[in-house]
Amino acid sequence: MTGDILNFIQSVGVPITVALATGGFLFLILKFILSQVTDQIKGISSSLLSLENKCDVMNNDIVKIDALFSSAFNVEPNLDRIAASEGKEDCRDD
Repeated sequence: MTGDILNFIQSVGVPITVALATGGFLFLILKFILSQVTDQIKGISSSLLSLENKCDVMNNDIVKIDALFSSAFNVEPNLDRIAASEGKEDCRDD
């Protein structure tokens, strides 16, 4: 192993060998850093998906409460809001 490294240094020169070693080291560092960043992005993505689902649930609840209040006070419900939420699935795990 040592003989192979010394033969490589002798054939290509010290500056090229040092440049290749530095490039390999930088590649390993960047690979490590980017894998950590990718894991963090996946975690943030799942958190954002959860928040989006909670917003959808809140919107459905607001429409339902609005319809109940309209019915209780004999006021015509906001049909545009009800129509906009029609057909959307509820994301709750009830």
